[in-house]
Order: sequence, then structure tokens, then C-alpha cells
Amino acid sequence: MQMKRPLTAAELLEEIENIDDDDVVPDGIVIMPPDDFGYNTDCDSGDEDCNDPDKLNHRQLAAEAEFYFKDDNIEAEDSSGEDSDDNIPLATLAERYWC
Repeated sequence: MQMKRPLTAAELLEEIENIDDDDVVPDGIVIMPPDDFGYNTDCDSGDEDCNDPDKLNHRQLAAEAEFYFKDDNIEAEDSSGEDSDDNIPLATLAERYWC
């Protein structure tokens, strides 16, 4: 069985541009933190609440990302005794606990 590689933010944005009227439209995109690879800076990167995909830098566009749907019923398995929230996207947790 072949595993699919995760999509990048740039690939998901391209998928959104190609959505037809009949397709299910995602409520958002969850972008995982980009890999550092020694690129550390103390500078502010800009407005944290900006929703403009044209303002993402190349490291953010290359980061792993996934579609977010508000009606997803995510049930984390807690068979190992680990924290059950580990495999839930941060956007889902934020909505669950802070809204």
C-alpha cells in the first residue's frame, strides 16, 4: 500500500482555485509550522490575523497543510494513554475550547 505525501499550502491553495460549484468547499486551511532549517529571526513577520494567501512567505507555502471543515467529527483514539488532543488540528481545538 502506497502512502500519499502530505500536500503543501501552495498545493491546497491551487486546489481551492480549481473548485467547481458542485464541490464541497472547505471552511479553511490548517498550515503546519514550517521547518526552521536554521532560519531563526526575532523580527516581526507582519500582521498575524491577515487572511491574504498572497502574503505567505515561501517557507509557509512549502509547509504541510490540510483542508479544515467545521462539520468534521474528529474522534481521537486514546488507546495508548497519550493526550487525546495530539492528532486534532489546532483550528478544531481552538473552536472547541475557545468559542
